Amino acid sequence: MSRLLSRALAALVALASCAGPAARTPPPACPGPRARVPEAPPGAHSPSAASVSGGRSLPPDHLSAVDRCSVCHAELFAQWSGSAHRFSSLDNPFYLPAFRAVAAARGAPSTRWCGGCHDPALLFGGDLDGRPIDRAHERARQGVGCLLCHSIERIHDRTGNGNYVVSPEPVPFPARENPPQDEVRRHRERLSRPLLAQGDFCGACHKVGIPEAVSQHHWQRGQNDFDAWDQSAYAGNDLERHDPDAPRRTCQDCHMPLVPAPRGDAAATDGMVRSHRFAGGHTALAAWTADPEAALAARQALEGAVRLDLFSAPTDPSRPSGPLETVPWEPGPRRTFDVVLVNERVGHRFPGGTADVADTWLEVTVTDARGALVAQSGALQPQDPGAPSDEAHRLEVRPIDADGRPALLRDPHRYRAVAYDTTLPPRASRVVRYAWEAPEALALPVTVRVRLLHRRLANPYWAYACAQAPGEQGRPCPPPVVTVVASWQAVAGGGEAPREVPPWRRYYDHGRALGEASLQERVGEALPSLVEAARLAPDRAEPRVELARVALRQGRTADLERYLSEARTLAPGSPVVPFLRALSAADTWRWAGVLEPARSAHRLRPGNVRVLEYLANGLGLAGRHREALELVQRGLGMDPERAQLQHLQALELTALGAPSEALRARAAWERHRVFDDVPGLRARCKRQDPGCARESLPVHVHALTATISPSGVVSGAGGPHNPAPEVRDGHLGVVGQ
Repeated sequence: MSRLLSRALAALVALASCAGPAARTPPPACPGPRARVPEAPPGAHSPSAASVSGGRSLPPDHLSAVDRCSVCHAELFAQWSGSAHRFSSLDNPFYLPAFRAVAAARGAPSTRWCGGCHDPALLFGGDLDGRPIDRAHERARQGVGCLLCHSIERIHDRTGNGNYVVSPEPVPFPARENPPQDEVRRHRERLSRPLLAQGDFCGACHKVGIPEAVSQHHWQRGQNDFDAWDQSAYAGNDLERHDPDAPRRTCQDCHMPLVPAPRGDAAATDGMVRSHRFAGGHTALAAWTADPEAALAARQALEGAVRLDLFSAPTDPSRPSGPLETVPWEPGPRRTFDVVLVNERVGHRFPGGTADVADTWLEVTVTDARGALVAQSGALQPQDPGAPSDEAHRLEVRPIDADGRPALLRDPHRYRAVAYDTTLPPRASRVVRYAWEAPEALALPVTVRVRLLHRRLANPYWAYACAQAPGEQGRPCPPPVVTVVASWQAVAGGGEAPREVPPWRRYYDHGRALGEASLQERVGEALPSLVEAARLAPDRAEPRVELARVALRQGRTADLERYLSEARTLAPGSPVVPFLRALSAADTWRWAGVLEPARSAHRLRPGNVRVLEYLANGLGLAGRHREALELVQRGLGMDPERAQLQHLQALELTALGAPSEALRARAAWERHRVFDDVPGLRARCKRQDPGCARESLPVHVHALTATISPSGVVSGAGGPHNPAPEVRDGHLGVVGQ
């Protein structure tokens, strides 16, 4: 008999012995069902979740002896020395102001919440407990060092906030010259663990919750790159779209690729090492450190991260919709077109990290046949490099304070809600619509050009941090660096658009953006592009899946089944087909019909939390409470702070006769749910701020600013003799200079 079968039989016997009145003898004391709730590990470092194994403490400089690492790891040490991990602490001029703001508002010990991920040497050295910090000490200038990451034994759970457990055991360093192999082996065993290659390892810090100790209000979700990746096609868990072309990638695959080791390194294999630059969009920091290799890596991480396209907007049924170059430019004063953004390469939302102070925006220009600039939005301003007009569409997260006003100074202790999030989910597409009152005297054809521009920090935080830099860091900030992430242009009605993307894919990306993000009453705008994509690609399931999604949102059951049947024929193993069937049953409260398709989708994507919720809810409504609870708690292992799962857990524990545990689950739900005042704060933001009202709509319209009068006279910036600023090699310049 196998060990697994023996354990299963033992479990059945144990359940039978606890069955109550049916048992022949009084049952033994059996534990009832327990709630699974996120609990910070015990330790002295709250509100950070970081801890030391066995509840022990670390010697003050346990994590600081990183110079010894450079002896054998010259290449890795050099890469790390210019990285954002190295400059994550108090010698980072863009972090220090936020650190000081939290300390001033909530007291010095509250900075331990920051310290678990930004200042671990200070955290474990006791420097964040309230005593004065010597900023000249190496602990304040080390950031996330070699010995922190390579000393982490395990991750406590998936709640982030530095929820790692550090080994207190000393590091055995081999002799510098001709070390014995057993010394090398002990060194490697102490510092190299399989955990280092897992996404959960990065999630320990790249997932943040703002606890009550910092907000002095309710718990809130902070930045969170981990869950977006974990539920994406890159992690093999996506059910939002049929996406067979997405590769499987971890955080390390993208941010720690194999690179040459010209300096030599004991960890190199065939002259290659895993990059320890951890490159992302850290262009401002690379400019501050004046590290050309870090600047190049940051720029390469940004360039091409998003793909752009231009479509005629489907706002008038009498006019065709399609790629802008294929649609004739018809007479009429008001012109509308769509900019399509597709996140094909980034494994989390773009931009990631602290998207509340990132500055990523669309620059749109329209020129006529004479080359005159006749309309624009989001143009770079020569007098304030990198600062577009407020009307520009930005990819950003907008936190708001207790008065519903935008909180723009990286001060999370003031955050009360998120008014809107316009960042791009992984593998998703979105549409931004532009309208323009075109003058009658217009030299045709017109050319529309769009660029997605990025600088790491937006005003007013850039100005706020850089005003402090000379006094705090001893030198001023360098000029802002603007990177062109993507660009595209089309001659309206020009008929040609040479590019590598197949035509069906262009229609598909436009249609799915409208189908996923449009308001309910406008979701039908997606149909023309999706129908054309299906016609152009009769062998692809993707357009049929999105047509089915639109039919689901519109309640067209017969069309839903037809499109799903076509998709299943083209892609028999796609889990999205049963998932959409489960959604259809749930939307019409046919919960008995949810179980079979949801189970099929769950079997194919066991790591997807959303389908697990639907399946667990269906099982609970069917009276199968133990099965439902098991699934719910499995989901809480994936995302411990997911409010809907905590709510379902409370329901199932109540049904199973465990009221005290149900109360624990309900308390977890109360803590992590959307707080009661959030809708009111968002409404207040919309009333006070036109940008907040506009960006809160899924598909909204930006007005282009006309730079030519109805008579054809240039009236503003632009035109052949007044060119708009350009970005050259990541820095701001002007064409012709």
